Amino acid sequence: MKILTILLTLLASGLTVPGAWSRDAPVTSVKASMACIKFALDAFQADFGRYPSTVEGLAALEKPPRSIPEGRWRGPYNEPFLFKDRWKHDWVYTYPGIHNTNGFDLYSKGPDGVSRSGGEDLDDINNWDPSSPHGGDFSSSRSGAFPRSFGWGTGVLVLLCVFAWRIRRATTSKV
Repeated sequence: MKILTILLTLLASGLTVPGAWSRDAPVTSVKASMACIKFALDAFQADFGRYPSTVEGLAALEKPPRSIPEGRWRGPYNEPFLFKDRWKHDWVYTYPGIHNTNGFDLYSKGPDGVSRSGGEDLDDINNWDPSSPHGGDFSSSRSGAFPRSFGWGTGVLVLLCVFAWRIRRATTSKV
């Protein structure tokens, strides 16, 4: 499990292209983390028929909320390092979503840690607009638009998240 966590950390930190930092690594890293959080939220929803409320937040993936009867919670649903975005800022989570009215809204406030528009700033990365981010400076040396698609590194990270969650669930259900 420790090796898997190290692999996830390396991939989430932007090492998605072997031997080099890719220009789009920060955005790819955040989108991959969002995909893992979505998977964890979907698992929570499958167990309880709902997503965590805005008040419960993403903390409901790590510790059982008071509204869940003791013994029914099957978490933790997420790896601890995913509770902050790439820049160590808290994620912004809302359920029910304003943009995803049948689901949840999730966004990173980007490298500056500030969102003046509720997830629509140039450097914010959200789960409701496929063209997000719309620009912004993601590194000290370069800025501009980044590719919008997921690369193979993101796919591997998502699969590793699923794998880690299944292992954790299998080991906690036997206890």
